[in-house]
Amino acid sequence: MNVTLDLLIKTINTVKNNIAVVDATFNIVFTNHAWNQFGIENGLSPDFSWVGVNYFTPSLCAAREGDHFSQRAFSGLEKLKRGECTEFQLEYPCHSHNTERWFLLEVTSFEMDEQRYYVISHMDITQRVQLEMEARQQAKLDPLTHIANRRAFDNFMANEWRRCRRNAIPLSLMIIDVDDFKYINDTYGHQIGDSCLQRIAGILKQYTSRASDLCARIGGDELVVVWSHLSSQEARALAQSVLKAISQLPIDEDNSPFSDCISVSMGLCSTIPDTDDHLMLLTAADALMYQAKNAGKNTLASDSLASDALSLAQKPMPIATE
Repeated sequence: MNVTLDLLIKTINTVKNNIAVVDATFNIVFTNHAWNQFGIENGLSPDFSWVGVNYFTPSLCAAREGDHFSQRAFSGLEKLKRGECTEFQLEYPCHSHNTERWFLLEVTSFEMDEQRYYVISHMDITQRVQLEMEARQQAKLDPLTHIANRRAFDNFMANEWRRCRRNAIPLSLMIIDVDDFKYINDTYGHQIGDSCLQRIAGILKQYTSRASDLCARIGGDELVVVWSHLSSQEARALAQSVLKAISQLPIDEDNSPFSDCISVSMGLCSTIPDTDDHLMLLTAADALMYQAKNAGKNTLASDSLASDALSLAQKPMPIATE
C-alpha cells in the first residue's frame, strides 16, 4: 500500500488534538484542522495562516511576564532545543472568561532529511481534570451530610491552628452531639436518624460561610464547627443561635406538628493558640460537650482555654440552656 501525502494529511486532520509541526527554530510548518479551528474559536480569521508563526515567541513573552505554566513550557522547549531531551509534557489550564479548560501539551522531536522538527500536540483533558477534582472533593466530604469528613476536619484544624498561632488570632471549636440518638434510630428508624443529621448539617452550613469556617461530621452523631477571628463572646452568641435553630427542628419532619424536636448537647471552647498542640482544643471542647449533656441536654457549655492548661475539664464552666 502506498501511503500518499494527502492520506497522511487527512489522517492528521481527523485527530481531535490540536497538532502543529515546527522546524528547528520553532517556526510552524504545518497545523491540522483542530489547531486551526481552535484559533478561529478564539478570535482568529478563518483565512489566518499559522505557517511561519514562531511557536516559541508567545511562551517566551508569557514566561517573562511571570506566568508559571509559560515558564515551565519555555524551560521544557529550551531543553528540547538544546538536545537535552527528546520529548516534553505539561498539563496546564487555559481558561476563558466563562469556561474552565485544561490541556496536555506534548512536544516530541524527530529528524527528516537531516533536519530537526518537533510535533506539538495540545490535548483537551478538561473532563479528566474535572473528574479528578470532583473525586478529590468527594474524598473530603461525609457522604451522608455532605459536609467535611473527619480527615478533612483534621487537616483543616491543624492548618488553621498554625495560622491562628502565627497571627495571634482567636480560634473557637464547637462539638455538637445529638442527644438520645440511639433512641431516635430505634423509635423512628435509621432513615429519620439520617435525616436529623442532614438537617443539623444544613443549619451548621448557614453559620460557616467564611473561608476560615468549617463544619464537619467526625463521628456517628457528632459534628463540629470551627470559627476563627471571633472573640469568645462572639463565638458563644453564634453557638447559642445554632442551638436555638437546631432545637426547632422536628425529629420526624413528615409528622412535624406531633413530633418532638431534635435536642443536642454542645461544647464550645475558644483560645488564642500559642502551642503546637491543636488537639488540646478538641479535648477541651469535648469535655464541655459532656458537661452540657450531664447538665440536662439541649444545652451549650462554653469557656476559654488557657494556653498552659489542659485541666479545663476540671474547672467550673458556665452553661447556657435554651
